[in-house]
Amino acid sequence: MVESLPSKQKTRSSILPTRSIVNAWIAFRSWWDRPWARDRIKAALTNEWQSGLQIMNAAGVSAGFNYFALLDMEKEGEVISKWEEGPLAIRGKYRRRLYRLRP
Repeated sequence: MVESLPSKQKTRSSILPTRSIVNAWIAFRSWWDRPWARDRIKAALTNEWQSGLQIMNAAGVSAGFNYFALLDMEKEGEVISKWEEGPLAIRGKYRRRLYRLRP
C-alpha cells in the first residue's frame, strides 16, 4: 500500500525552481550585466576625481545601476574611490564619494 505524504511535507519537485523562474533569472542577469552601460561609465570616467552624480549624468545611466556598477568596478580594480575632503559647511551638504580610473 502506498502512503501519501503529509500535506505540510515538501517534495523535491516543490523545492526546485520551476523553468519559468530560471528563465526569469537568466533574463534578469542579462539585463543587470548590461555591458554597454559599463562601457558608458568607463568612458565617462577620467583621471580626475568625479562624484557619482557627475558620472551618472555623463554616462546617461540610471542611479541604481551607476552606483552598483561603480562598486563592482572598484572591486575588480578598474576604479578607485575616496570620500570628499574639506569643510562641509561651505557646501552645506554631506560628503560625497569620488571616483576616478585607476592610473
